[in-house]
Amino acid sequence: MSYITKKRLEELKTELEYLKTQKRKEISKQIGDAKALGDISENAELEAANDARGFNEQAIAKIDQTIKTAQIIDENIKYSKVSVGATVEIEMDGDKEVYQIVGVDDADLEQNKISNVSPLGKELMGHVVGDEFDGNLPAGSFPIKIISIK
Repeated sequence: MSYITKKRLEELKTELEYLKTQKRKEISKQIGDAKALGDISENAELEAANDARGFNEQAIAKIDQTIKTAQIIDENIKYSKVSVGATVEIEMDGDKEVYQIVGVDDADLEQNKISNVSPLGKELMGHVVGDEFDGNLPAGSFPIKIISIK
């Protein structure tokens, strides 16, 4: 099971449709063009096209599995403790930060979206407003305080 936002689920469905239709057609054409070049025993273009087909099929399988096992995050819930979907404001080592806790497929540090299974995400899960604790992270142990949860 993977936690995912509704927006990300729609993006994955769009990507899956592209890979199954347009990308497969492009690769099929590349394979046909490569075969038309003649000797297939030492045909680098054919080998590259076959590799591309393999990568495409792997991507299709991965996205398909993610969609099938996705647990949609309800972003309109009022959270009493840090959990997937919550936005949490923390004070860590004297600095204030705001993060949304998301599933792996939605994680984007540039947008302050961290995975529930990331080191910081794991440390924050289950805490409530006012909790103060030492967060054990790869860079060391840091004092963390939960300021708010939305």
